[in-house]
Amino acid sequence: MKSFVVLVVIGDNDSIAFSLFSVEGLPVLNVPLSTYTLLADVGGTHTRCAVAIERGVDQIEVFNNADFDLLQTLLQGYVTRHASDYGAVDAVILGVAGLVKDDRVQLLNRDWGFSASDISAAVGVQYTRLVNDFEALAYSLPDLPDDQLSQCGGVLPLPHATKVVLGAGTGLGVSCAVWSGAHWLAVPGEGGHVSLAACNEREGELCRYLRKRFNHASAERALSGSGLSNIYHFISGEFIEPAKLSALAYSGDVQAREAFDLFFALLGNVASNLALTLGASGGVYIGGGVIKKNRGLVDEAKFRRRFDDKGRYKTFLQSIPVYWITGETPALTGLYHLYQNAQVAAP
Repeated sequence: MKSFVVLVVIGDNDSIAFSLFSVEGLPVLNVPLSTYTLLADVGGTHTRCAVAIERGVDQIEVFNNADFDLLQTLLQGYVTRHASDYGAVDAVILGVAGLVKDDRVQLLNRDWGFSASDISAAVGVQYTRLVNDFEALAYSLPDLPDDQLSQCGGVLPLPHATKVVLGAGTGLGVSCAVWSGAHWLAVPGEGGHVSLAACNEREGELCRYLRKRFNHASAERALSGSGLSNIYHFISGEFIEPAKLSALAYSGDVQAREAFDLFFALLGNVASNLALTLGASGGVYIGGGVIKKNRGLVDEAKFRRRFDDKGRYKTFLQSIPVYWITGETPALTGLYHLYQNAQVAAP
């Protein structure tokens, strides 16, 4: 079992810093715990900002990324507006929709690329930490209240068992939370870009269509906002924006409903594959804007049958609870967990 030592240093101005290091040789982490820390969940379409203070998260605002050329401009405006209430924000923790490498990220579904030092310089802080947005979401799973979850089958999660999270929005995000023996650790990755698997002839035709268009039929090419449009184009030959597709489906349009049926069947299969791969007896959690806006279009009985349909492992999967995440800002909950515990994983 990996053990950790936490050193708390109280400075002359009562500021607090946590130095967290592993007894077993994990990288040393020097993570300041500021009274005023800016949290931001940076997706492909929207950015959600909040101020982290001792009593919780405050001043949550949601921004349309298309209104800003740079993330730095968005954050500068947010910090300036709240300076009179909180003074100078001196640390930033960002959950970003992309692969974080060497403290730098390039968003896949938005033309934004930046480093931690870029953000620090723009906002005027000494410390900025970048984590994958679904890594942040994974950290939220143990803390999400029951009123922000809706269960779809299965039984109770096993204590301290691995939890998987996936979500369809501008893209498809995937992560998991594992118990270290002392605390939860989130494992980042880019599981949305695995190859999409077909379970019947119709889905095989969709995969062939996606391969023809994109060379690679990834899960994200079907299970995202643009993925819904791809599925509808495969069915009808027409491209329609996801929001309009939702309206069509809710009105009873046959082809739009077929697109959503295919979407949720494939989602059930991808979620099931992740549950088996990671042994997720702690539950599978499904979020993302596309899911929240279209929950009324899912046949939960069909979804659950698809999730459980794994031959000899059907009984195992039937025990795993699936939860729809219904809260508005779960990733901020995860970022606040990092703020509270000073457990930001090294990239």
